[in-house]
Amino acid sequence: MSVEHLKVPVRSLTRVCNPDALGFETTAEVTPLDGTIGQDRAISALEIGLDIDAPGFNIFVSGAPGTGRNSAVRSCLERIAVTRPNPRTGATCTTSTTPPSRCLSIFPAA
Repeated sequence: MSVEHLKVPVRSLTRVCNPDALGFETTAEVTPLDGTIGQDRAISALEIGLDIDAPGFNIFVSGAPGTGRNSAVRSCLERIAVTRPNPRTGATCTTSTTPPSRCLSIFPAA
C-alpha cells in the first residue's frame, strides 16, 4: 500500500504572517489581555473550589509546564482575596522531647 498520497509538502506546513498586518511595531504597544484565554471551565471550577468554606477541601491544579497554571491561579486568588477577610495564620512547632511532639498555634487575622 502506497503512502505517497499522504505526504504533505513542506511549504504547506509553514504559515507566513505579514508583520505589517498586525497593527503594531512591538508587543510593548499591545494592551495585555485580561483573564485566562480558553480556560473558562477551569477558572469556574477554581472559583467554586475557593468558595467552599469548610475543612477538608483542597484544590488540585494540573497541566503541562508553561501553560499558565500558576499565573491563572494567582490571578484568580488575587481577584477573590480583596473580597474576603484576612485568614488566620498558623504555625507548627516540634518539641525536642523523646518522642517528639507537635503543636499547632493559630493566630488571629492581622
